[in-house]
Amino acid sequence: MIFWILLFFLFGILIFSLTVGFIFFNQMFLRPKNDSSLNKQTIATALAGLQQSLPAEELDGVKMQGSGNLASHLNDKKIMIPLLQAKLEWISQYEEGSLEQIKIKPSKNTTLSGFLVLPKTCPKYIAILLHGYTDSSLGMAYLAKEYLKNNFGVLAIDARSHGFSSGKHITMGYKEAKDFSLWIQELNNIIEKLQQENKFESINSYEQKPKIILHGVSMGAAAVMESLSNKKISSQSNLIALAVADCGFASFNEQLSTQINCFLGKNPFQKGLAYLIIFGMSIINFCVNGFFFFQNSPKKALVKRQKMSSRNIPLVIFHGTEDTFVNFKVIETIEKAAKGNIKINLIKDAPHIGSYFYAPEKYMQTIFQSLKD
Repeated sequence: MIFWILLFFLFGILIFSLTVGFIFFNQMFLRPKNDSSLNKQTIATALAGLQQSLPAEELDGVKMQGSGNLASHLNDKKIMIPLLQAKLEWISQYEEGSLEQIKIKPSKNTTLSGFLVLPKTCPKYIAILLHGYTDSSLGMAYLAKEYLKNNFGVLAIDARSHGFSSGKHITMGYKEAKDFSLWIQELNNIIEKLQQENKFESINSYEQKPKIILHGVSMGAAAVMESLSNKKISSQSNLIALAVADCGFASFNEQLSTQINCFLGKNPFQKGLAYLIIFGMSIINFCVNGFFFFQNSPKKALVKRQKMSSRNIPLVIFHGTEDTFVNFKVIETIEKAAKGNIKINLIKDAPHIGSYFYAPEKYMQTIFQSLKD
C-alpha cells in the first residue's frame, strides 16, 4: 500500500513538473508572434520612450522576458539609446535594400539569416557578431560600426528563432555554437568568389583570406564559448583569429535556476519548486530541440577544448561589475575552466550588455590588441 501511495505521489510530482515546465518553457523559449524588435516605427517609438524615461517594460521592441532588477539594463539610457539609434540606422538600410542579407540552410527545415558588410578592399578580418536573447542581428549594429570604421568586415547573424532566421523555439546558443562553422564556410565561399571576380579594389598583401573573429553578447557570448569545443570549429581554428565573449553565462542550467529563483524566491521549498520546474522544462526542451539544459554548458566546453586545436584561439572575456542578469562572478568559473589563453576584462559599473557602452575605447582597443599579440 505504501509503495502505491509513494508511486502515485512521485507520478503527481512528475506531472506537475512537466505541466508547469511546459508553461514556463513556452513563456520563455517560444518565438514571439510579433516582429516588434524589427519594426522601424516600433523601435523609433521605443527610443523616444527611453529618452523620456518611460520604463522599458512598457515599450514594444525592447521589453523581454524578465523583469525588475534582472532586466535593469533595458532602462539604462547609456546603453539602450545608442544601441537603438544604431539599430534604427541598420533597419533603414535594410528597408532601402542597401544592407546585404545572406542565408544558409543547416537543415532542410531551417534557414538562418545574416547581414554582411564588407569594405571596398579585402579585409584582414571579418567579425561574426551574435546577439543576445530576444534581440536580432540588427541589434548588433553598434558593434558593427566599430569594426567597419577600422576596415574590418562584419557578418551579423540572427540566432535560430530570432530576427529573420527561422525556427519556433529558442535554443539559447546551444545550436548556434554549431552553426558558426557553417557561417565560416559560407564566408570563405563568398570571399573566394569576390576575389575571383575582382570585386575588391585591392587584395590584401598579408592574407589571401580574411581571418574570423567570433564575437557574441550575452546568449551570443555563451554560444561563442560553447563553439570552442565543437569539432568542426576546431578543424577551422587556423581560420579563426579571436573569440570574444561579452557577459555570457557559464552554465545555462545554473543561469536559469538563478532567474527562476529570483521569481519564486530562495527558501528551500521555493528552490525545490524551481528545480522541478527546470527539470520539466529541460525534458520539454529535449523533446523539441534535442538536448537537455545541462548540455548547454560553456564551462564544460572550455574544459573540453583544452585537448583540441581550438585551444589556440585566444578568448577575450568582457563582463560588467554591475551585471544583475549574469553575475560577474561567473568569470571565475570561466577562467578556471579555460586554463590559459584567456583575457578577463571587468568593466566597472557596467550592467548586463553594458561593457562596450561604459568603456568603448578600452573595449575595442582590447580586441584589436589581442589580434596583435
